[in-house]
Amino acid sequence: MAVAIRPRVIWDLSSWEYKNPEANEPSEAAFAAYRIMGVIGLIVFVSMAIASVVSKSAEVNQRQQIAEQRAAERRHAEEQELKRFREPHDLLASSRVGHGYIVGYWRIPNSKEFRIVWQIHECATLVKASIDESKDAVDIHVVEKSSLASPSSPCSAPRKKVESKIFTLGKRLGDREVRAPLDGKYIPVSQCDPKTVIASSC
Repeated sequence: MAVAIRPRVIWDLSSWEYKNPEANEPSEAAFAAYRIMGVIGLIVFVSMAIASVVSKSAEVNQRQQIAEQRAAERRHAEEQELKRFREPHDLLASSRVGHGYIVGYWRIPNSKEFRIVWQIHECATLVKASIDESKDAVDIHVVEKSSLASPSSPCSAPRKKVESKIFTLGKRLGDREVRAPLDGKYIPVSQCDPKTVIASSC
């Protein structure tokens, strides 16, 4: 920067090395060249500084945009989950906060009938209970509707009750799996101990 403003500064700092400084003093053309090189160096330095600031600013903006996008995705997922929760929904294959669940099933020996045991959420009401049969599985659909505003809301009048129902299959259960929904797929539910009293536990 100093060379761009006063190109003689280099000579002023180094002239003492010569026995006859006046005889070795650079020409005005040389000083002009020094000035040009100084200006070019200054331009390069300023350009690099600006580029660095712009790059860091762009990186910060990109990180902020990614964070905002992820936050928006989380909010959307939470809103969708809350919407599903407020609508009638299947009991799950295992216990979850704010949801009822399928306790298990009990085979009725030598029969096409079998009993499903469930527990709806303490602040929900039963909507329907049905099954879908296929070659390899029997899928359970026990639907409840919650009276809560969200899964974490407190229940003003909790009531826990294990319920069950006997279903008649098109054919005996055999080796088919009995399944219930969980996390977007159907997974096997537990088989109750035949020695238990189904009305009370499984």
